[in-house]
Amino acid sequence: MIIQYAIRGCLFGIMSTVLLGQTTAMAELQVTPVDHYAEVLDQNRRGDLLVQREVADTPFSTSFATFIHPAGQKDVARLPCPPNFTSVSFFHISDTAKVIGFATRPLGNPKGNQRAFLWDWTEQQFTELPVPKTFRGSCAFDLSANGKMVCGFILGANPARITPCVWQHSDKGWNCQLLPCPSAYNPFLTTGRLAISSDGQVIAGSVVVSEEPVRRSQLVLWKQDSSGQWKEEVIAHYAVRLGDVNNQGVVVGSITGQGGKRIGLVVGPNAEPFLVEPLQGDASLEFLGINNRGEVVGNSDDPPGPEGGTVAIQWNLREQQLQAIDFGRPTLFSTATTIKDRGAVGGWVSWLEENEFKSGSYLLTAPPQDNLPQAP
Repeated sequence: MIIQYAIRGCLFGIMSTVLLGQTTAMAELQVTPVDHYAEVLDQNRRGDLLVQREVADTPFSTSFATFIHPAGQKDVARLPCPPNFTSVSFFHISDTAKVIGFATRPLGNPKGNQRAFLWDWTEQQFTELPVPKTFRGSCAFDLSANGKMVCGFILGANPARITPCVWQHSDKGWNCQLLPCPSAYNPFLTTGRLAISSDGQVIAGSVVVSEEPVRRSQLVLWKQDSSGQWKEEVIAHYAVRLGDVNNQGVVVGSITGQGGKRIGLVVGPNAEPFLVEPLQGDASLEFLGINNRGEVVGNSDDPPGPEGGTVAIQWNLREQQLQAIDFGRPTLFSTATTIKDRGAVGGWVSWLEENEFKSGSYLLTAPPQDNLPQAP
């Protein structure tokens, strides 16, 4: 249940005055308070939230499950696992309430143990995304706003293959198309991810370019031409752990710097990359989301240890200044995982209430604006 807090006993009855560089408009914060971990993974244009929550499997064990918080409704719904599979992970939701991810089953299954799936919230049914005959598995990472384009990879053996691909929906159903790249084996995709723009015209991913003397990767944009074919463009000669890509082809993510420090990266076609250090005193930074106005969100994290944690951050292409997101009053730790074109940010936030630790998923919503500018 999403509620708006008032100041006393309900911490966040707040209108924040700072959001992504806007210093005059008022932003509304809504929090879903829970007794366990919960984080917004994604949001769509109409305000549906995709939320990951910790749930109790037994009195002695917990696991993570994914829920949809439909816009304007109090009830939430847990997403099911596909039939004949044992676990499922979801990542993104489209404006048409399609949710993508992958499901697994025990090793040794003759049809493979991992498959990309799409869950249609409206129809309440799963679609297993197809793979070519010579492949045995798949994973879907991201989808377009209209829910008709999905990016991910497919898995094969003899020889081993991890190959980027795109699924496109038409009147004939779903079709899988391999994305062109130098090598069919791209293991970094399993952790480095792929991302697709909201208009479905740009896909980003890191692929292998050579194996000798050591494996080398590069960051690639794929764009669809008028004939429907995907053409690649190299925009960085190193691998990037991807967060997101916008309609202009601007990619955000993170790379590993000197001493193992993770630093934020923003890079686009025909442009020098921005390498962004964590907040002062922190040890790592990851960018996770970018909208079509060039506004970026992510997390800055303290050094490893029993104390400290993540802080939700913001950055944008115009001001190029890293800042902690202002929630309107003191918080402990927080994350920011998603941002949409109108500035709405989602993630996880924690605070102290009468010396008691509280936390929940949140949506920080910017006021309505007309004629929103595009990214420079």
